[in-house]
Amino acid sequence: MEPEQEINPEQSPAPVEPAAETESSRPVEMEANAAGFDQTPIEPAAETVESAVEEVAGLPAAASLGTAPRQLVGEPHPKKKFWSKVLPWVIVAALFYLGGLATIYFALYQPQKQADKAALAELSASATASAEADANKIIDLTNNYNQALKQYGEAQTELDLTKGELEATRNTVIDKDAELAKANLSNLAYKFLVDVSSARAAVEKADTATARQAINFAKADLEALKAANVTADVISGFAEKLNEASSNLTPSGIAKTRTALDSLYSNLLLFIDNLP
Repeated sequence: MEPEQEINPEQSPAPVEPAAETESSRPVEMEANAAGFDQTPIEPAAETVESAVEEVAGLPAAASLGTAPRQLVGEPHPKKKFWSKVLPWVIVAALFYLGGLATIYFALYQPQKQADKAALAELSASATASAEADANKIIDLTNNYNQALKQYGEAQTELDLTKGELEATRNTVIDKDAELAKANLSNLAYKFLVDVSSARAAVEKADTATARQAINFAKADLEALKAANVTADVISGFAEKLNEASSNLTPSGIAKTRTALDSLYSNLLLFIDNLP
């Protein structure tokens, strides 16, 4: 028997009626009678002390003294409720569940999250580098395009200048051709006039052979004037007068030849004075 359970008549309170005798307490009472102890039920002194501590501290007596609650001899064991039996297993299951979640989080989710973050960072860096490379390429292409536009503008300016010079040269050539045609026409007209003058001089000397030769040269000059695109109305009558002078070139008809050559000479002077 523990010290708290020793009988102490001085500390015991008023007599307490004994609990109803149960079958479970009978063997204890028989043992007590055999040992020669008094069977009067007395509350232990410690119970009183524990009750006082409980009242002062507001805590269970057993907890304040650091001892587990005790069960009196002969007191029936209280029956445990259903939740008091299930609660420990629920707590264990919850702990295992939380431990599994933590294991999944740290073993699977967290590494995968880190890997995804690293892959995303690498992809972002690659995209940034690619964008920068494309931007640099676009800048280079833009610079090349601007340079090409500048070169094209310079070439176009030079071409326009060349075209202007070519147009001026063409106009100069046209002007020179016109001047050359005019000079050629004047040259043909003066040659025609010289040959007619030579024929007139030969007729005055009665040199029919020289006169005939000069008339033939004059005929060739007239064909050259026709080839120079001289208007037919301007030189009309020149061929008839040459033919008349040539056909009458005889001692008896030399006067008609002189008259025809004099008329042709006058017409040639008028023609030369009206040349462009």
